[in-house]
Amino acid sequence: MKYQQEINLKNHSGIHIGGTGQHHTVLSSEDEIPEIVSYSKENHLKIWVIGEGTNTIFSENTEDVFFVINKIKGIETIDEDDDNSILLEVGSGEVWDSFVEYAVENSYSGIEALSFIPGSVGATPIQNVGAYGTEVKDVINSVRVFDIEKEKFYWMKNEECEFGYRESIFKQNPGKYIVTKVRFNLSKKKAGIPNYPDIQNYFDNRSIESPAIAEIRDAIISTRKSKLLDYKEVPNCGSFFANPIVDENKLNELKEKYPDIKEFPQEDGYFKISAGWLLDKADLKGKNFGNIFISKKHALVLCNPGKNASFEDLQNAEEEIKKTIKEMFGVNLVREPVICG
Repeated sequence: MKYQQEINLKNHSGIHIGGTGQHHTVLSSEDEIPEIVSYSKENHLKIWVIGEGTNTIFSENTEDVFFVINKIKGIETIDEDDDNSILLEVGSGEVWDSFVEYAVENSYSGIEALSFIPGSVGATPIQNVGAYGTEVKDVINSVRVFDIEKEKFYWMKNEECEFGYRESIFKQNPGKYIVTKVRFNLSKKKAGIPNYPDIQNYFDNRSIESPAIAEIRDAIISTRKSKLLDYKEVPNCGSFFANPIVDENKLNELKEKYPDIKEFPQEDGYFKISAGWLLDKADLKGKNFGNIFISKKHALVLCNPGKNASFEDLQNAEEEIKKTIKEMFGVNLVREPVICG
């Protein structure tokens, strides 16, 4: 395999920011990983796996990084119950929404609410992606990894992945694992309408009481398109900030001043509040920070429409937004996309 090849990282980033990498290769099979890891260790390089790149921000300082473009494909049925469930094994290099489409076409429910989320299958457990009341941890059975430190393959069960809100053991330990396959427990039972006002309104407006799973996917896609920008048209990396989690005292403090704040009770007694609502309330929607713009459609989407923004431009915009929200609400925002370099 050829490893010493330059790579233009902008072309592998949803927000089209990044410099030039000095080492990269394409990964199409698990069998290639030991050799890749051996090369990285011999040359003192850190491995960074690239899927679709929609949740990654590359800095200009990546000389010591070995970029591995993940193309491990395949969808395989591992186990199946005639009436209720099916266990599917999916290559980590598959496009996530293509897998969702496959599941919906076969009437397998459980991930239809995660339709139209950009990225690869392998990225979903790392970020524990979620939308409309569903998180991918709810359907993950296990994750197959190559442990770079131990130089061995093994499966990690759901509970071993330490999933949390936009969190996992993989995100906590960057550079330790290469995700190669993910197994999903999906259902053959009829899908229910996600308990979110936008989705419920979609069906109410069309007088549809019991939609088919394909109609639910259509509703999710239509709703996401109405709010979010396609990174292929306007470079962005999706929701830039995670929804903050606060305790009841902080929530009550905020509600006294802002009765219309959007809150979502969590199982542990804490409350998730809408980061988008915070930015809206702070009049940040549509604001520009040099070459970085906040979308007029959705306040959580930071854009690079001219494709001229630098990593420093994005950093400055992030810090200014965080400072504004902290001063106005006393809430700390946390970035969702990960930074390489």
